[in-house]
Amino acid sequence: MAKIKRIRCGFVLFAEKIGYLLCVGVSTACLQSCQLRNPANPQSQVALTNYSKEYSFVMDEAKQRELLQKLSQMRLGESRANVIRKLGTPSHDREIRTKERGEFRGHLVTYYIKIWDKELVNTKHDRFVMLRFDTNDSLTKIIKKIGDSD
Repeated sequence: MAKIKRIRCGFVLFAEKIGYLLCVGVSTACLQSCQLRNPANPQSQVALTNYSKEYSFVMDEAKQRELLQKLSQMRLGESRANVIRKLGTPSHDREIRTKERGEFRGHLVTYYIKIWDKELVNTKHDRFVMLRFDTNDSLTKIIKKIGDSD
């Protein structure tokens, strides 16, 4: 019994020392990071990530206006073939299926206006028009994210 208490006590002390060392290490790293990014520090030459990069894709402004003008004439219930004929070839046209059984639920047609990063979906920066169609290929919903306030 005394041996078990000693082992527990030793483990607790060991864990406390590790926790203290981790805390000191993280604090030191934070301080160094702050000093490296301090503009008053002449040795502050850290490469900062540039978040003001350009979009990887931007639809031509004339095409944007034309797409939005044609979109304003769309009515719910129109067929997918008719919508694509009027708006042109979409960026994406994919089937919507349930996760459980893979049952067909319709189509999601997307026209991208701006894409921030072509490798990733970026819900904050990407601009698009998304059209949802039911199982009968009838337009059921128009989702627009074309400005910063959308």
